[in-house]
Amino acid sequence: MIFINAEIRTDKGKIYNRKLKKKNEIPAILHTVHMKDYLVKIHDKEVFKLEKSLKYNNPFLMRLLSIKEEINEIKVLIKEVQRDPCNGKIIHINFLEILN
Repeated sequence: MIFINAEIRTDKGKIYNRKLKKKNEIPAILHTVHMKDYLVKIHDKEVFKLEKSLKYNNPFLMRLLSIKEEINEIKVLIKEVQRDPCNGKIIHINFLEILN
């Protein structure tokens, strides 16, 4: 099973997302089974690791680090990936939680 690390983010918006991209982090959203969405950020190295080893319909585990420094492991699928049309870089990712 493949693990990626994600961190919950509290800020949102165009300016904040631009700051994330300058730090080589990708904004994402995690849609959970309990109808609660989490804004997360993932380092681009984690995403490159995912791209090499997964196809879009394969589940993997996301280690979710919260503000309280708690770590939760959630089984997720990639729902959607948004890319920049000019250079092909990933702009945003939507993840979908799945049950075991």
